[in-house]
Amino acid sequence: MSKTITPLYFRGYLYLWIGMVAVGVATMMQMTARGYLAYELTNSASKLTYVNVAFAFPMLSLSLFGGALSDRLDKQKIIQIGQFSASFLAFIIAALIFSD
Repeated sequence: MSKTITPLYFRGYLYLWIGMVAVGVATMMQMTARGYLAYELTNSASKLTYVNVAFAFPMLSLSLFGGALSDRLDKQKIIQIGQFSASFLAFIIAALIFSD
């Protein structure tokens, strides 16, 4: 048995790993779709940049405090709240796009 995949034999870690891979793929898909939509609506590369910066800025600025919060609070709850928030925002954005 390879030591590389040994952690995947633990059910909890396997679920976490699958979930994080799915979130990573979904995030990349969302970034691509958001950029495509911004360019299709505005036909402007500079406005596409503004949209991407608007989504990246909170991630960069809040990550500075994330480490301190994770030291003080329950890590599992932080992950759950973060994933729920990201999913909720993705569904809201999708609803706004399809409601047009």
